[in-house]
Amino acid sequence: FEGICLKHTDKLKDALGIAKVSTTESPWRYHAIVNSGIPGAQVDLLIDRADGVINLCEMKFYNTEFTIDANYAKELRDKTEIFKEETKTRKNIFITLITTFGTRQNTHSTSLEVIDLRMDVLF
Repeated sequence: FEGICLKHTDKLKDALGIAKVSTTESPWRYHAIVNSGIPGAQVDLLIDRADGVINLCEMKFYNTEFTIDANYAKELRDKTEIFKEETKTRKNIFITLITTFGTRQNTHSTSLEVIDLRMDVLF
């Protein structure tokens, strides 16, 4: 699923309404430094936009709607903070989930202000 998403970043940009914005796209990984107290982190896809925004994209392949629970919400917050700290970015970060059947709305998805894209935007 990740491979398909990565091959169709132009479709993702269309769905986000940023097709005409200059961007660079890539996965991102931070390897933890021993005894640093900061865990490692990995992002499936970053869309770094010329308009001062970065879409931090995570891809989830499930047979039903994806549900963000408390643990995954914490993981997304931690990942975002590690990314900001390690890259020193001043850009706004938008968490974007790309899922097979969408993301179930709950307090966790609402508090994170998740952008929800379904796989049908890829085709």
